[in-house]
Order: sequence, then C-alpha cells, then structure tokens
Amino acid sequence: METLDKPENKISKIVMNKGPSSKTAEGIALHRLRESVRPESERIFYDPYAIYFINPKILEFIRSNPDKSKAEVERYDHFLPGTVNSIVARVRYFDDFVKKSIDEGFEQLIIMGAGYDSRAYRIEGMKKLKVFEVDHPETQSSKIEKVRKIFTSLPDHVSYIPADLAADDLGRKLQDAGYNKSKKTLFLMEGLLYYLSPRLVEIKSYPSY
Repeated sequence: METLDKPENKISKIVMNKGPSSKTAEGIALHRLRESVRPESERIFYDPYAIYFINPKILEFIRSNPDKSKAEVERYDHFLPGTVNSIVARVRYFDDFVKKSIDEGFEQLIIMGAGYDSRAYRIEGMKKLKVFEVDHPETQSSKIEKVRKIFTSLPDHVSYIPADLAADDLGRKLQDAGYNKSKKTLFLMEGLLYYLSPRLVEIKSYPSY
C-alpha cells in the first residue's frame, strides 16, 4: 500500500472549509490517514484504505510541501482545539464498538451518513453482517467509484442506499435494500447528529416497515 513520506503532514485546507459533503468525507479520511501512517506502536487504529479516498492532488501537495502541510494541521488545531484528537478517538471508539457487536452476534449494520467510512472493508468479521451504507447520492456515487477501483467490484455484504435524510422515507429505502427489522441491528452515526434536526435523530422511526 502507498504511504506518505512524512507521517506528520496530512491535513489540507479542505478540512477547514465548508463545502460539499464529499469534501467533508475526504477531510475525515485525511485524519484517518494521518493516524494510520504513525508508527504501529503509537497509532490507535489502522485504515489501509483511507489513502484511496483522498484526491491525489492533495496527497501530492502533502508530499511536496511538508512544512506547509504541518502548518495546516497546527492552524486547524489552533482554531478548533482538540478537534483532530477527538476525531481520531471516535474512530477508534466506534471501531471497538463495531467489533464488539460482531462478537455479540449482531446481524446488520446501518451506517448513517457513511461518507468514506471504511469499516465494512477493513474490520475483521464484517462479512458476517449485512451492511447498509446510507448517504447523500453525490457523496455515495463518489465513494462507489472509489470502492470499485480498490476492489474491482463492490463487496457483496454491503448495500449502498442513496438518501436525503431530510426528505426521503428511509424506512422504505432500507426495506427495499433488504433490511430485516427482526434481525439484531446496530445503527452507527459518526459525526452526523449535529447536522440533523431533533426529528431526524429519532432512530426508532427509521426501521418502520
């Protein structure tokens, strides 16, 4: 797998700018990559696929401008103290929770606002579950294209559900994709709730069929 020359330099201005959801997803992937290239004895998780979800031009900028890249990381952490570490920590927390759920016999995983989440591809035992990735059509289309490039074809255990959480009937979309409400299911919402209205946060209203 391709790695970066300078482990400490991974964050681009793209993380700091409000833009399309796919750009937000790319920013989070940058954080995962930054942690993944740290020495094995220091990192708290490893995502071998994060690099494939990042624009090659950004990766080239990071390689060619290590000092500027490092400055971007420091500037980001200055304006939003603790954000970088909190993102890294939550990735590890949810990784552990998903692994625990697999061990406990969960049969389905629904990832809301999946972005460029890679858990369906990198966590051992995930193929035991049926995974439903729900996200905005634009972001999901970009992800599907990248996943095909990584694996040649889309994984059989993953269903991709394009949806506008504010407008679409998610219960119906899940049902159409093969969701079974009688099976033990984990809902995962990482870095999503603060974008949603209280009504949309009511998980119990989703699997309504």
